[in-house]
Amino acid sequence: MVIRIAHLFPDLMSLYGGWANAEYLKRAIEAAGTACEIIPVQPEDETLPAGADAFYLGAGTERAALYALERLRPQREALKAALDGGAVGLFCGTGMDLLGTTLQDMDGKQHEGLSLAPFATEQKNKRITEDVLGACPLFPEPIVGFINKCSLHRGITTPLVKDLALGFGNETEGGDEGYHAGTIFASCLTGPILVKNPALLKHIAALILRHAGLERPAEIPVSDRAEQGYAVTVQALRERCGK
Repeated sequence: MVIRIAHLFPDLMSLYGGWANAEYLKRAIEAAGTACEIIPVQPEDETLPAGADAFYLGAGTERAALYALERLRPQREALKAALDGGAVGLFCGTGMDLLGTTLQDMDGKQHEGLSLAPFATEQKNKRITEDVLGACPLFPEPIVGFINKCSLHRGITTPLVKDLALGFGNETEGGDEGYHAGTIFASCLTGPILVKNPALLKHIAALILRHAGLERPAEIPVSDRAEQGYAVTVQALRERCGK
């Protein structure tokens, strides 16, 4: 068996080293004993890979995100069917902007979103750049990362990250960040997010294995450097916010 990860628009939407999210998922799955391949999907492709176990869309410029939305909209039903069937979706940075019902660009123009999640996106002219430290309901370890965005995500009731001790969330300073429902994960945290957060990497890798009909192994190995880097980051951010 070979796990298949569809990397959507890897050249167009790959700011902040976002390709590493797909690569680290591949490494974790292979370290757990299962073969894995990353399938690049380009904007000119007319169909999505059949039978993919996961879909990943990273961050691009705001202009690139609008083009990605235009190219993905015809694939919306196929993508929704795959996600409803248990395939995992990870949408990072401006990739998250496309998930909701609407996207308002910096000029105030409304665009129809992919409607894969019940929230609305507003792109603003002010850029937000901050470190983030918060809790994730999926596991005891905190989530860390860095925000570099100009988007607000309104109406999210099931965030990926809660109780921010440090940083800007979906709409406000200290507010909840990201989105999670079922096998759909979205966040504006970079680092990239799966490189910086081994617990989230393991959780998503386990869901991908489950979709492929495989049992979760007793341990999903990640690199020692990733674990060490995570520990240093958590300590430093806790010290900054007095925790």
